[in-house]
Amino acid sequence: MNIYANSPKLEPVLESAGIKCEKKKDYVKIFPSDEKYKHYNHIDLENFMNKLILCHDTNLDEFIKFCLDLNEKRH
Repeated sequence: MNIYANSPKLEPVLESAGIKCEKKKDYVKIFPSDEKYKHYNHIDLENFMNKLILCHDTNLDEFIKFCLDLNEKRH
C-alpha cells in the first residue's frame, strides 16, 4: 500500500513517474476509454503501474493493479 500523498493533479504525477503526456491525444494512449482506441494495444499497463509505484505523489498504481487483477479474474 502506498503511504504517500495523493496529488489531485494528473500531469505532475505522470511527469514524476516518467510517463510522457504532452498533448491531450497522449491521454488516449495511456487511458484508452473507447473502442475506437483499441489500436493502442501497445500500452503496457503493468509497466505503467510499475512506474507509478515509484512515484511518491500518488497511489494510482493501486487502482491500476486492482483493474488488472479484476480483468484477469474475468478472463
